[in-house]
Amino acid sequence: MGCLATGGFSTRAESIYFFSKMMPQGEISNLSYTVNSGIGIEAISCVLMLAGATSLVLHTFALRGKFKEFFGDIETVFALSLFVIGVAVCTLSITYLYEDGTGLDFLSSLRYGTYFTISSMTTSGFANFPSIFKLGPVCFFMGWILMTIGGGMGSTSGGLKQYRVGILGKEFYWFLRYHDTSDRTISPRVVRRLGVVKEVDESAVKEARNYTLLVLVVFAVGSLSLMFLPKLPDLSQGEWFQRCFYELMNGFTSNGVSMMDYVGYKAAHPLAYRGFIWILTSAMFFGRLEILPIIFALWRIFIDPIREMRLNAKKAHPSLE
Repeated sequence: MGCLATGGFSTRAESIYFFSKMMPQGEISNLSYTVNSGIGIEAISCVLMLAGATSLVLHTFALRGKFKEFFGDIETVFALSLFVIGVAVCTLSITYLYEDGTGLDFLSSLRYGTYFTISSMTTSGFANFPSIFKLGPVCFFMGWILMTIGGGMGSTSGGLKQYRVGILGKEFYWFLRYHDTSDRTISPRVVRRLGVVKEVDESAVKEARNYTLLVLVVFAVGSLSLMFLPKLPDLSQGEWFQRCFYELMNGFTSNGVSMMDYVGYKAAHPLAYRGFIWILTSAMFFGRLEILPIIFALWRIFIDPIREMRLNAKKAHPSLE
């Protein structure tokens, strides 16, 4: 259920890593079995995470055998491209930068890199590795990009959504392709979406552009708000910036692979801890509702009454025109 809902809640504090690490018999208290290598649970959870992050409409195409509509969809193409890039970058990074440059063998790096990529791009937050700090700075930044983009429209995952980012990518491609063409040239802007080849109109591009801008504004304001709070004593200013930068988007996308020591922060700064929690709670609330309903509600509550008062004042006193 945690996989399909892309919620990341596990029965263990160590997440999937608890079932993945090798343990001798008797190391786990109150359990009568030995934890194995965990390949099975990792593979199954990867499939379920991807299923949760895929549009439910696309599921119907796959179940009915309409694989051309499924794999030709703009979201599927974009997700597969993102997956390949994410796995390649994360695997290469873990191979050479794991645990401050110690590195790992290729198969272990591929295993960690693949799972981290899927967990981040689906905003599920499961982890088969001991700590995100061991994966290196490249994985940290790549994870931020993947969870910011998120999963598909009509799925359970968070983020900007792959369709919006795919449309913006297509719009940039069309801009480059048709930049020097004549105004009388017909420049088709079509994509395959939910089984239909359709033209992308300006309203779809505008919606994707405006929502992306809103997300970046919320991210900037929220991150700056966290940075105003006192840092943990054992962190440098640069490390505190990384925590705030990552945790805000982590909360907004409901990802859950955290870099923050919340227990230590609560002990060091109990009052600031409350502010930290409320800022992230607000980010999670904004992210789940995709900001726009909140913006429209605030506009209706505060802006519309002011506009109505100004219109009534102009009607009562025409000289104010």
